[in-house]
Amino acid sequence: MDYYVYVYLDPLKPGNYKYGDFSFEFEPFYIGKGRNHRYRTHLLKVRRDNYKNLPKYHVIKKILNMGLEPIIIKYKEDLSEKDSFLLEKNMIESIGRKDIGKGPLRNLSNGGEGNGERKFTDEHRMNLSLSRKGKNSDKQMENLKKIHQRMIGNKRTLGFKFSDESKKKLAESHYKPVLQISKDGEILNEFRSIKDAECYIGVSIKKVLSGKGKTAGGFIWRYKIITNNVKICSK
Repeated sequence: MDYYVYVYLDPLKPGNYKYGDFSFEFEPFYIGKGRNHRYRTHLLKVRRDNYKNLPKYHVIKKILNMGLEPIIIKYKEDLSEKDSFLLEKNMIESIGRKDIGKGPLRNLSNGGEGNGERKFTDEHRMNLSLSRKGKNSDKQMENLKKIHQRMIGNKRTLGFKFSDESKKKLAESHYKPVLQISKDGEILNEFRSIKDAECYIGVSIKKVLSGKGKTAGGFIWRYKIITNNVKICSK
């Protein structure tokens, strides 16, 4: 019961916004669900110039350029994951999405589990298609040629096959557990991999894990070390 549903409000658009059972003093432009620090992920990513191809980026960026921050509220807390899915979906349906002309929300899906109901405009589909056919393909072909040239005459790589044990070790290396630790030394979360942790916090943590940085996103990050005398880390 540690999930919540959060709302991003535009401080540049005060007023009386009512959508069925939901009412706000500023115009809502994004609905999300999560736990822990998830509600701040979008703001942090925009500050780092991510999300450029998403509608919510432009709204948050405009607000930041005015010297303000979006108003973020946790609409309802202490929910189960299932209940957070249902509330998120209900709120998006009631308020309406801008991309399909039904409301102000910059969400690109109807909420719930995953983005299976995400709908793209014809222009968006065309841009995606062009991006795959142009420079990206040329770069990929160039990289493949370079790899092929390096492999020519290299007997160690031609026809080389990994054993089942090697494949298993390679797979496990991609899912090495990562710990999120407060500056006071308290372990807050454990993630299956670096990728999962970065998706959650919204910033890269690789420098901290490699010892080249102290913190990322305001937290200390360490690989989980499993020994017979399980001592994960010291304060």
